[in-house]
Amino acid sequence: MAFSKNITLPNGTSGNYIRVGSYRWERLTNEASAQFLLYVSQSQAEAAPSSPLCLIAVLRLNGAKFGDYLSSASLEASGKTILGAIYSASKIEPLIAGGELTAISFTDAADV
Repeated sequence: MAFSKNITLPNGTSGNYIRVGSYRWERLTNEASAQFLLYVSQSQAEAAPSSPLCLIAVLRLNGAKFGDYLSSASLEASGKTILGAIYSASKIEPLIAGGELTAISFTDAADV
């Protein structure tokens, strides 16, 4: 799972491949977060997974939003894995921008 979206950072560097670098899922506290990493391309991400351009966004879900996407009932009803639900949520829910961007959205990102 990953996204394809052309992003140019304020320093002029650009990439078009975004994937989750790490995530945390806490069912007992109804909290989850995921870090999205930007790579130059899919081939660069596969060749050097530990060398992204930057952390491009963070998704945080808690309380009712956690329940909407990541509760056991929501996962079972959607047929998605935790990671799949995180990708789905990131296309809808607000993200915290990274990479010196002031805002970011994945609503128009293509699934790859």
